[in-house]
This record gives sequence, structure tokens and C-alpha cells, in this order.
Amino acid sequence: MSAVNAPIGGRIGLAQRLGRIASGFSLDRLRPAAVHRVAAADLAPSRTETLLRRHLKGLGEGAVVIEIGHVGAGHADWLADGIAHRLVPVSDAGRSDPCTTCLADLPAGSVDAVFSVDTIEYVRAPWRLADDVARVLKPGGVTFHTTVFTTRYQPQPEDFFRYTPEGLKSLFSAFDCLTAEFDATERRRAAPAGRRDAGADIFGGSREGWRVHYAGRKMLLR
Repeated sequence: MSAVNAPIGGRIGLAQRLGRIASGFSLDRLRPAAVHRVAAADLAPSRTETLLRRHLKGLGEGAVVIEIGHVGAGHADWLADGIAHRLVPVSDAGRSDPCTTCLADLPAGSVDAVFSVDTIEYVRAPWRLADDVARVLKPGGVTFHTTVFTTRYQPQPEDFFRYTPEGLKSLFSAFDCLTAEFDATERRRAAPAGRRDAGADIFGGSREGWRVHYAGRKMLLR
């Protein structure tokens, strides 16, 4: 008798076997030490936060830091006390085209650092944004950007680019590169609840992904 025509009770189906395996695991069966390690990992700073803090640790009280980001999703809590944080939305409510000159109203040489988290992939002309970052930073100022290398398609309102470390170095070629790296620490990690749709994209893609980090310093005047 073929597997296709086998009686329902003749073989254990894949779904049934997986169900049995899954039912054998629960937090109740984990050792307390293992549960503690899981909780500690959830509370530990991400690689992204650690890198940002490292590159901005030299900023003193009163330093001005601009975050290019999304309304309601800023990262001021990643900065040291006494630093002036300002979130500049990458796009305004009601705009169908992500803003490529969101720093245009800032005077040249007026800020100490500019950073973004999961943002520049939504910018239609990131090279223009990179030029503006170079313009508004003081000599010696730092810029830090973390974005995605592989992840699902997520238009908000549009999803334009994916980056490699060399791609970010090319984009910010006017800066002295401090960091340019891949980061796989968030691979297979689900997006936090309530942040963004955690399901597959329109192509059936998963949430798995690699991140890319870049940090650069604006050259001092000679």
C-alpha cells in the first residue's frame, strides 16, 4: 500500500509528530538557571545599542544628538544623561514619498552626532541624506547607522534598499570609518510585539535577517 493510500491511523503524520515534540517542551521543564539565562538575554542591551553607546561615549553634557527615525519609535533612552536628543522623522504624516532632506532646516556644523536605527532603507535618495549628515555635523562629529542586510519586504510607505558594510562605507565615504560590520545576533529573532507586522511579507519571507552597522567620524578641519 502506498503512503498516499495508507489508512489514517497507519502512519503518524508530520504535523502529529511535530505536535508531540512541541508538547514535550515547556518553560516549566527548564531548569531555573536556564530560565534566568533566557530572561537575562531579553534584558541585555542589543549589539546595536552597545555599539551606539560606545561610539557616543565621548560626548559631554549638553551635546546635541539628532536621531533620524520614525515617530513614536525613538531611542533617547540609549543616550547618556545630559545629552540633548531630537528625533527627526524620516517622513511626515501624510507624505507618500519618504523625506530625503529631513535635516535641511539644521544649520551647518550645529550637531555633535547623527544616528538612525532601521531607517535609511526607507529613504528614496540616501546619498542626499548622507551629504546632509556631513553638512550638519561639527568637525569630529560622529554618525551611526544600523539597518538591514536581509529581511522581509516591509513598505512603510516604501522599502527601497538593503545594505552591506561596504555599501554603507561607500554611502558615507566623506567620513573616517570607525565601524562597518555584519551582525547576525538578531537572526531568527521576532520583532517586538506591537512594533511592526511580525508575519511574512508579500513574498512569503520570514522574519530572519542579518543587520549591518556603520559608524563614521567627520574629518577635522585642517
